[in-house]
Amino acid sequence: MAPEPLVPPEPPKQPGQPDQPFLLCDPRPQQHNDLDSRIEATDNHEFSLMLPVPNESTANEADEADKAKEANEPEVSWTQKITDSMKNYKLCWLAVLLTLLVLGPGIWRIWTKWGPAVSPDPPDPQSSITNYYDQPKKRIFSIQPVLESASDTTSGVKGQLRLCSEGKCCETESFLFAAPTMIYPNESNSNCTNFIVHNKTITIEVLNEDVEKVQVDEVRAVLEDGATLKAKPAICKPGMWCHKTEMEFFEPDPESWGYISIEVRYDEHTVEQSYYNGTHISVRVPNDTRPYCTTNPLSGYLTATNGVKDLESVREMGTCFTYNITNKNNQPQPVVPVVEVKYYQPKGVPFKVKEIKLKSLHPRTNCWRVKIKEPSNMWLKTEFNEAC
Repeated sequence: MAPEPLVPPEPPKQPGQPDQPFLLCDPRPQQHNDLDSRIEATDNHEFSLMLPVPNESTANEADEADKAKEANEPEVSWTQKITDSMKNYKLCWLAVLLTLLVLGPGIWRIWTKWGPAVSPDPPDPQSSITNYYDQPKKRIFSIQPVLESASDTTSGVKGQLRLCSEGKCCETESFLFAAPTMIYPNESNSNCTNFIVHNKTITIEVLNEDVEKVQVDEVRAVLEDGATLKAKPAICKPGMWCHKTEMEFFEPDPESWGYISIEVRYDEHTVEQSYYNGTHISVRVPNDTRPYCTTNPLSGYLTATNGVKDLESVREMGTCFTYNITNKNNQPQPVVPVVEVKYYQPKGVPFKVKEIKLKSLHPRTNCWRVKIKEPSNMWLKTEFNEAC
C-alpha cells in the first residue's frame, strides 16, 4: 500500500476569520485579503472572483464611529442652509453669465449666418407715404353749395352746413344762399376752421330755411391739398337738418389758367426726400375777397436735375388747381387781373427756385412770371406777357 502524501498542516485560525471563504466560479481555495477583491487567471484560462465575507464586528465598529462623528458635529440652522444654497445659485449664475459673454458673440454670428431666415415686419402704412397729397389728415379749404337754376338767390334765404368725419362734426355759421355761394372756413374763423377730414372721408348735412325758394343741387368741398369731394344732399323739410350724405372723391377739372412752371437749380449734393415742408408756392389776386391758393409742397416730382418743371396735376398744384385767378371776388373779370406770387425758401432744402411762371391755356395763352432773387416772405408782383 502506497504511502499517503504529506499534507502541510493548516495555519491557525485567526480571530474573526470565516470558516470558509465565499467562492464564485472556482472551488479551489485562494489567498485573499478581507479588504480587497482580486481576479486571478488559472492555468486553464478560467477566471475566479473572490469576494470578502463581511465582518460583523468591523461593520459594527464603523457604524459606531459614524454615530459618534454625527454627535460631535454642530447642528446647522435652516437660515444657514438657505444662505449656502443662495451662494451656490450665485456661483451657477455667474458661471452661466461668463459662458454667455465668452461664447455669445460667436453663437450669434453663426446663428445669423446659418440660422433660419426671419421674415421682416410688415411695412408701416404711414412710412410708405411719399407725397403730401397722400397724408391722411387735412383741413377744409372751401365749401360750395351749388344751387339749381330755378333757385331765387334774391329772396334772402339762409342755410347751414354740417360736416362730419371720424365721429367728429362741425357746423358752419348761417349764410345767405347766393350765386355762387362760397364758404372759406379759415377766413371766417368759423367752427369748421380746425375741422379735420380723415382719409378724405366726410359726410354732409344741409339746413335750408325755405326749400321752395332755394334748392341745393350739390355740395362740393375742397381740402387744403386740392382734393375735391361732392355729394347730392337729401331733400328735407324747411328749417330741418337733412339725413347724412357721404361725399365722394372725384378728380376735378383744372381752371382755365392751366399750370405753374418753375425753374429750379439743385445743389451738387442733393438727397432724395419725400417732400419739403414750407416749399409751397402761393398765388393771389390783389384786393380779392377770396383767400389765396397754395400748391402742395414741392416733392418727389421735382427730379434731381436742373431746369424747368411743370406743376400740372392736382397732386402738385393743390388748391390752385381749381382756383380761377380771373374770378376776382368770385366774379369773372373782363380784363386780365394782376397776379402776385409768394415763395419762401426754407433752410436745408437742396434746391433753389429761380423763376415762377403761371400759364393759362384758355381762351388764349397768357403768362405771368416773376424771378426769385433772394429768399423772401413777401408777395411779389408778376409781369404779364401775352406770348409765353
